[in-house]
Amino acid sequence: MYKAIIFDLDGTLLDTIDDLGNSANSMLQRYGFPTHPIDLYRTIIGSGMNNLIERSMPPGTSPEIQQEGLALFRNTLYPEHCMDQTVPYEGIPELLATLAARGLPMGVCSNKDDRLTKKLITALFPDIPFRSIIGHRDGIARKPDPAQAFLVVDELGVEPKDILYVGDSGVDMRTAHNAGMTPLGVVWGYRSREVLVENRAAGLAETAEDILRFFEKGKSDENG
Repeated sequence: MYKAIIFDLDGTLLDTIDDLGNSANSMLQRYGFPTHPIDLYRTIIGSGMNNLIERSMPPGTSPEIQQEGLALFRNTLYPEHCMDQTVPYEGIPELLATLAARGLPMGVCSNKDDRLTKKLITALFPDIPFRSIIGHRDGIARKPDPAQAFLVVDELGVEPKDILYVGDSGVDMRTAHNAGMTPLGVVWGYRSREVLVENRAAGLAETAEDILRFFEKGKSDENG
């Protein structure tokens, strides 16, 4: 059995796509830019808000407008609407409660802004004692660089080799490998199972219960 577990946020613990997409579309409307179907945002989120805004704006948009739009999205639109439709995925609250009842160290590592990561986790999982909740901070490289993951590791007090890292994207799988942790991909998120396999997921979880089973099996059986 592993000794600790780290979760990605968007697409793993929480279904945030509607609030992210609607907020981004509201920003685009302010500039008279075309909006996008919500499903399109599944392919462009996961690498931080800067990339989300850059990819959602029309090609050739000036850096100045991109920065204005980013500030509007980051400081006003998304913070005001980040919990309009965002909900935990099926089985996640029960999984977290089970892990918490066992006293297992848990952390969250996200490319979402740090303050919003903490806001969503504390609001939607108020009874779960996460030992570490870390989102993107200025001066810290984003995932798949392992810098953020190592901050979580330090607060968990567990060696990376004994940590299961759970996420929904290739970025998450690479982050886990870069940090010396075991990556488990969830298939309900914003990337395909093919992407997870291509990025060397040690296993795939079809349900929240699968995460617990994989955690309990531990490294010796992870490919069995």
